[in-house]
Formats: sequence, structure tokens, C-alpha cells
Amino acid sequence: MRGLLAFIGGAAILYLAFKSIGNYVSNNLSLVKTSIKTGSITASGIPLVVALHIQNKTNLAIPIDGFSGGIFYDNNEIAPVEINSTVTIQPNKVSIVQIDSFINFLNISSTIKNLIASGQLLAGLNLKGDLRFEGVNVPINHSISLFG
Repeated sequence: MRGLLAFIGGAAILYLAFKSIGNYVSNNLSLVKTSIKTGSITASGIPLVVALHIQNKTNLAIPIDGFSGGIFYDNNEIAPVEINSTVTIQPNKVSIVQIDSFINFLNISSTIKNLIASGQLLAGLNLKGDLRFEGVNVPINHSISLFG
């Protein structure tokens, strides 16, 4: 019985420590800038390079497990943005993570129709999604700078 209680106590301590580290990282990791560079327009769409400028305010290198989200015009997604591999954000610095994406003309035709119908033609671009670190999701909703 004591062994079981010790195991449960140890697991609880590990859980609380992990949660505390996750909160510390999510409070000290932030997206400070998002920019886009466009490639040459093709018949099927526009290739993009999305640059995420991620600030790490800790003394530790932080491995980001991924990002899942998209570029949105108003509330309409126009391009997916995904990181499916680990990227390390250096301590006490802003690291720039570049991600290839693509605006597919076939996928945005209904988005354009919705924008015209809603009258939201002058909305800005946003990056929305979740940055993942060791099972902790850091929600991102950030304006995108098109020129820099």
C-alpha cells in the first residue's frame, strides 16, 4: 500500500513540475512579428514564405514541437501554415522560423465570395493557430506584416 501511495505521490509531483515548466515557457515565449514573402504567381496559386519571429525570454533553448494553423483574411483561412518538425528557439533571443505555404486559388474562391457578400473587403491578415511545446499549446493570433 505504501508503495502505491509513494508512486501516486511521485506521479503527482512530476505532473505539477511539468505543468509549472509548461506555464513558465508559455508565459515567456511569444510571437513578436509575422511577415510574408510571396513568390511568383502560378496558374494554381501563390507560393509563400511565412516568417515567424519568436521571442524566447528564458535562459533555456526551447524546442518547439510544431505549429498548426493558417493565414486568415478576416475569419476566412486563405493558406495553411504548418510546422511538423522540431525547431529550437534560442534563449534570450528572437529566432526566425521560416515556413513554406501556398495560397491555392481553388480553395479561396468560396472565401472571396464570402468576403464580397459580407462587405469585409478591407480586413487585415492574421496568423492563427497553436504553437506546440512538450504537450502545451500556446494559442497564436497575430497580425501579419506584408512588407517586412
